Amino acid sequence: MKAAGYVRVSTEEQRDEGYSLSAQRRQVKALCDSKGWELVKVYADEGKSGKNVSGRPALQELLDAVKAHQYDVVVICKLDRLGRNTRQILAIVEDNFTKNGVRLVSIAEGLDPTTPAGGLMLTMLAGLAEFERKQIGERTRSGMAEARKQGKHTGRVGFGWQMNENGEAVPVPEEQRELRRAKRLASRHGIAEAARRMEWDYDTAYYRLRTRKA
Repeated sequence: MKAAGYVRVSTEEQRDEGYSLSAQRRQVKALCDSKGWELVKVYADEGKSGKNVSGRPALQELLDAVKAHQYDVVVICKLDRLGRNTRQILAIVEDNFTKNGVRLVSIAEGLDPTTPAGGLMLTMLAGLAEFERKQIGERTRSGMAEARKQGKHTGRVGFGWQMNENGEAVPVPEEQRELRRAKRLASRHGIAEAARRMEWDYDTAYYRLRTRKA
């Protein structure tokens, strides 16, 4: 069976190792290897929101390949890599994968929507994912509003920084030293070489070098 993978990371997820492109690629490859599927290509949207398909060129390319029946199966790590809400996820699956007889397998949910049980599970899981996202968003907004009232910092912190108990971004000495060395290497040799010498993967180096204090 010919397989393709699709991985995506949004701007907000870039520092989360569990969501990094390299971590997702490893999961996709591991599943294909375990199934004996030929992993032909992994399509990657870097720093892209799941808001719409038009803003994700790699997904558009993959869907064109699906319509051309270039693959038998497409593997993703989690349903929310495809979209941000139930309607969007279902539309992408039904209009592209189901319609063209291409299997879509989601690792986190153990999902194959080409089966009756899998189709039902897709609808349920997509709905739960949307509900959870809305709940998290509401809790985050409430928490940030309270933090702002107390005069605390509410943004993200980059590599080399951490939040203290007062909600302030403070430097992490060891990480700051690594970051300074990585920046020197990148300025002289480029990000790829800096990543190799730092023993970081490329995605990690890219995000760490471009992430500001907050």
